[in-house]
Amino acid sequence: DKGLKQTTEEYVTVLSADDKVLSGLFEKSMSLLGRYPTAGICSSLTRLIDSNGKDLGILPSPEIRRIPSYLSPEEVRIILNNTGMFATGNTTFYKRESLLEFWCLAEELQAFWDGFMAHAIALKYGACFIPEPLAAWRKMDTGWSQATRKDISQGIFMVDKFSHIMRSEESNLFPEKFLWRYRRIELSDLGRRITASLIEQHQKTLKETSLLSEQHHSFWFQIQITFLKMCFKLTELTLRLHLRSTYGLDKQRVINKILSLLGKNSV
Repeated sequence: DKGLKQTTEEYVTVLSADDKVLSGLFEKSMSLLGRYPTAGICSSLTRLIDSNGKDLGILPSPEIRRIPSYLSPEEVRIILNNTGMFATGNTTFYKRESLLEFWCLAEELQAFWDGFMAHAIALKYGACFIPEPLAAWRKMDTGWSQATRKDISQGIFMVDKFSHIMRSEESNLFPEKFLWRYRRIELSDLGRRITASLIEQHQKTLKETSLLSEQHHSFWFQIQITFLKMCFKLTELTLRLHLRSTYGLDKQRVINKILSLLGKNSV
């Protein structure tokens, strides 16, 4: 926060300990921004690497342009509606003045501030995009964003928070179609993580009961069937969340139902 306010540079970028800069990031980004000085950001593709530095390929991202391009605010709006978010945090350069307009929301958005900032600025001022990977992200469960996503109740809270801020008067830029799409994708992912968590717990239970006598096998088979039905039900309940009002009582009941089935406290 202090660094952003004290610097006098026209453009800034924010890199984390799990980010790796690849050749050409600074030169190509600044060159394109120089050609389109009204753009609020410049972003490119990014690669994924594991904790040992092994390349896992390009992070899945919409192919919005085949050559380095400028996107007008209206084009950004169309892209968000049709394909979703495209800017990756570790490759994004921000025009400092534009970033400061939205910086007051960074603390509320926590680990997801960069996704909001980049696209809010792009919707207001336009964006430059380079369709090649110019950075790499070391994806680890201990990372800030991944740790937040692993906490189910926190994940639900952040989806609500993100959606609420995107609808707020401070931004009021994001199209409703995109917001619907964002919630659907995020809550679908949450449903998959809930199911994965249950499967992991189930496999642990199976290991603990593998030495049971044969007469108990039929009983545990029925338990497995019940477990799988519960997985699908939990996923279904999670997917229904995006149909509820942002802070409605009905949705809160669904959230608490999910958490109770997982043996967690209500929120």
